[in-house]
Amino acid sequence: MEPLLSLGIIFALIAAFSSGIEKILRKKIAVNIDTLTYAFIFQAAGAIFALPLFIIKFELPSNPSIWFLVILSGFLWAGFAFTLIKSYKHLEASVNTIVSKVRIPLFLILSIIFLNETLNSNKVIGTFLIFGGLLYLSYNKSKVKILPLDNPGTPYLFASIFLISFALLIDKFASGFFNPGMYTFMVYFIASLFLFPPLLMRKQSIKPIFKSKYLFLMIVTSFLSVTYYFLILNAYKFAEASIIIPLTELSVLVTVSGSFLFLNEKSNLKRKIISTLIIIVGAVFISFA
Repeated sequence: MEPLLSLGIIFALIAAFSSGIEKILRKKIAVNIDTLTYAFIFQAAGAIFALPLFIIKFELPSNPSIWFLVILSGFLWAGFAFTLIKSYKHLEASVNTIVSKVRIPLFLILSIIFLNETLNSNKVIGTFLIFGGLLYLSYNKSKVKILPLDNPGTPYLFASIFLISFALLIDKFASGFFNPGMYTFMVYFIASLFLFPPLLMRKQSIKPIFKSKYLFLMIVTSFLSVTYYFLILNAYKFAEASIIIPLTELSVLVTVSGSFLFLNEKSNLKRKIISTLIIIVGAVFISFA
């Protein structure tokens, strides 16, 4: 394996751990805090954390038209934050995390179509394994469904999958015109701007947040998210997006185990673990393509 590719994989693995911890905390917060308020604080705090990276190496892109993609990415990330947090209000963190991995093959297809990235046997096998893991999770002989389609959180989960797949695709291309720190700040800042106007219409939900015991946890999740995002942008410089993104999805292992230990999500644990392992094997196949 080439040294630069190895560096990209290391960044991706650290990002995966950061993301896994964040998802456990996110579930704890989402069921107790207004979705729109949490989404705004999440993005705004992320912009503040990324601000030093923006200041230290300020560098405008040579192509002004690229700003359209940055704004579009910020809009998609704002929508993703809202829909994902909303889905966490109704779905277990472990189930949410596992099912969200459907974005891996979706992103693979999009990166091949729009970024002209390569397709080989490892990526095909990995994609089938990931779908196999998801199907195994969904298959249940009993009448109790692990992911019921009539669950209020399910439509929001699939909307978040769609939004982040396109956001990551745009980021892969547009981030090449910026340094990673500046791009990270811009996306979080623009996302918070999109969330601010609707939040102003619900002023009554803002003030209680600053007295909430969950404010610190919200800031922590935002920091973990910035860490994840910044590392992904750096990893993009050393490996294809279709390799980096599947590796970061190994966060599912952290989230499933953490949900069992800290959120008491013990239902269908055996099925969740087997599904997680199948998905991890699929991600490994893709990452070493």
